Amino acid sequence: MNKSTNLILIGILVCLIIIAFRPIERQVMNTTVESHGYHVIYLGNDRAAVFDLDRDSGKYGEAAVYEITDSGLRLLYKDNIGEDLRN
Repeated sequence: MNKSTNLILIGILVCLIIIAFRPIERQVMNTTVESHGYHVIYLGNDRAAVFDLDRDSGKYGEAAVYEITDSGLRLLYKDNIGEDLRN
């Protein structure tokens, strides 16, 4: 191999190394949907939070986090944060 071919191959190798080790920017879809007093927030990684913010619903302040699976939703966390919202 001649000198110019080696230089080109080294340049290609350096470019491949830079591409392989560059930081990956993850785009997080932070979507909030409001419907009938409920707020649904997509948290990423197949998880969503649901908040009931309708003061007249009887379940005001109820918060739940669900995991979205192939078979449906799986409850991960549930609490009533109504007192925290009033303050």
